[in-house]
Amino acid sequence: MSTPIGPDSSRIPSSKDSPDETALLSELISVCLAVQTRLGPSCPHSVYIDSIVRELRERGIFAVRGCHSRGGSASRTRPDGGLRLLGSGSFDLLVEASLALELADFSDPNFQRDPIHQIDLFSERLRTQRLDAGLLVDFNQPDPTEGIWLARAKNAPSLSPSGTN
Repeated sequence: MSTPIGPDSSRIPSSKDSPDETALLSELISVCLAVQTRLGPSCPHSVYIDSIVRELRERGIFAVRGCHSRGGSASRTRPDGGLRLLGSGSFDLLVEASLALELADFSDPNFQRDPIHQIDLFSERLRTQRLDAGLLVDFNQPDPTEGIWLARAKNAPSLSPSGTN
């Protein structure tokens, strides 16, 4: 269901995926790494989102911020003061109407610290929104490659070269 993105290129989307999806995921990962390298950890959530959107726009990639769909019943406050609808399927960014991006801070005491649990929840939200893949990104990691997680919707085709999630 999820794959940490790192220097090992076998974790990057495989050639089995459609060229458009693979290229878009590669660009999105590249943008996230560039933003993290430029800004470092501990910036406000909105600064990261603004920087990602700006970088995507410079590369000719369209993204919608705060993409909300389907109603949720509860909310919690994000570190930047924004509200998140729990269970709503909302994402921080929807990229080219096909990939979701969600920022996370696993060191935040108000946030569930178990990345695997959060990735599973994110994968389920992807599935309910009929998206195949998305990135869950924690910019507060010292090594930028350790803070980017590729998630696949449950029952979505695999991105890993071995064909397993």
